[in-house]
Amino acid sequence: MRRILLALLLTVFFSTLAFADSGETIRIGLEAKYKNASEVPLGDKTLHVGFGNFNESAVIHGASFSVVPTNMYYLRVLRDFNNYGEARGAADEYAAQGVKTCVALLGDNLFAVYFGGYKTEGDAPQGAYPQTVTLPPDSRRVCILEGGEPYLVFDNPSGFGVIRAENTTFVGTREYRGVIELYRNENGITPVNVVDFEQYLYSVVPGEMPSGWNAEALKAQAVVARTYALYRSAAKPYPNYDLCDISCQVYNGAAVESQESTAAVVATRGVLVRYNGAPIEAVFSASNGGVTAASADVWGGDAPYLQSIETTEQGGLEWVREYTTAQISSMAEGKGYSIGSVLGVTIGDTQSGRVNSLIIQGTNGAVTLEKEQIRSFFSSDSYLPSRLFTIGASSEKEMLIARIHNNTDIALPVFSQVSDSSVCIVSTSGMDLADYDNLYMYSEGVSQKIPFGVSVMIGGGHTVYMQKPEQAVYANTPLAPLDNNKGATVSGAAVVFVGRGNGHGAGMSQWGAKSLADSGFNYKDILKHYYANTEVY
Repeated sequence: MRRILLALLLTVFFSTLAFADSGETIRIGLEAKYKNASEVPLGDKTLHVGFGNFNESAVIHGASFSVVPTNMYYLRVLRDFNNYGEARGAADEYAAQGVKTCVALLGDNLFAVYFGGYKTEGDAPQGAYPQTVTLPPDSRRVCILEGGEPYLVFDNPSGFGVIRAENTTFVGTREYRGVIELYRNENGITPVNVVDFEQYLYSVVPGEMPSGWNAEALKAQAVVARTYALYRSAAKPYPNYDLCDISCQVYNGAAVESQESTAAVVATRGVLVRYNGAPIEAVFSASNGGVTAASADVWGGDAPYLQSIETTEQGGLEWVREYTTAQISSMAEGKGYSIGSVLGVTIGDTQSGRVNSLIIQGTNGAVTLEKEQIRSFFSSDSYLPSRLFTIGASSEKEMLIARIHNNTDIALPVFSQVSDSSVCIVSTSGMDLADYDNLYMYSEGVSQKIPFGVSVMIGGGHTVYMQKPEQAVYANTPLAPLDNNKGATVSGAAVVFVGRGNGHGAGMSQWGAKSLADSGFNYKDILKHYYANTEVY
């Protein structure tokens, strides 16, 4: 049986919520799964509920909760209650008469009993209950369901529903520190996690960088995440929250926190990357492929601390994507470009090897993609990890699949002398590592067959095994250097993009930070390396 308790929660809301035992908080819109959702599941058996700027709330014990927008008519009993317990008692008395009831939270210390909801005004039996008034649908009203049945309605046009659990609150399968606010619009409900700012970083850092990496790299990531969050939230990009949980920085709640990442956040508490004393736009990417991108070559503008520099990275962040001309034609049509059937692709302007313009020629004209338009164009299919690439043609008997760093662990006892930076693996089977069946090692102008049963370790933890040696072929030409690809043109049935790096390439490279940390650099050295003319404090 459900038990209802009354709780007094003295929580004060400012422009940034603050708690007595911690620092400032940040508001994170949980867009990844629940942006404008038709239902938000809450996976806790005890919920504290109230409004923004609320002083008193109910503590509800139940089995399973969810929150839904409600666009129903209700009958309101013309009697107000000062606490939830009295309102629930009255609702249960009406329910015993066969009426479907729920409690409504109208404001601080103000509760009511509702009958319904009803799809139409005519369905509401007001005549049978003279001490009631009919309430039309309201676009801001939300309802907590317990076991699928209406249990409590948030009905205060001037406020928003606030929910928290005893420790962490589950929204779906993810648990969150702090409180959950519920914002309703005509499209649905968006839950917002209001969480201590530093505790927010406890989740962001392991979401953005593996917790097993060097502690100095983790500290660099913590400072970058803190700086980026402050800079971005100051621009007020969202009406009801500071940042989102996916396109801003990866935020997956409390369950992903790790001891190592939390230690990095604690060790750098309050530290920011600053230019002229102010927090910078501390953008970062997984890998810049050995050269960073200047901000002018990504988004325009000219941030003095986001300039192009050469860097050293470890890891197998090389990639290949193949698209048939038919696929590219379909993508162009889907993006609104009326160029007809694709005839060829040409690399236009480049900067430090990064492609700044890509021309796609069709039977009815051409389109020139600029900067990050290039990656977004291909996002409708597999996607281009970065703009640091060259292009080439593929054939049924020859395909370049991946380039491997010279410091990658390659378990090749027969070819133990292979160590130059042009090493690559060639296959006729397909693009996915899991589908490799014909492997050859290319080195110093010679393709050599990998013996059956020999494994090849590729950065990122992938192991590839030779399975069908009798079907392998040779590649006879090396890949052109990435910084000499301007003007390269490919026409034919398919185009192969071969590149390195992952992301826009501006600011700190996470793989680069790892390389520097492993070489003995501390986090401040790492940050000053990637963000020119800055101070870290």
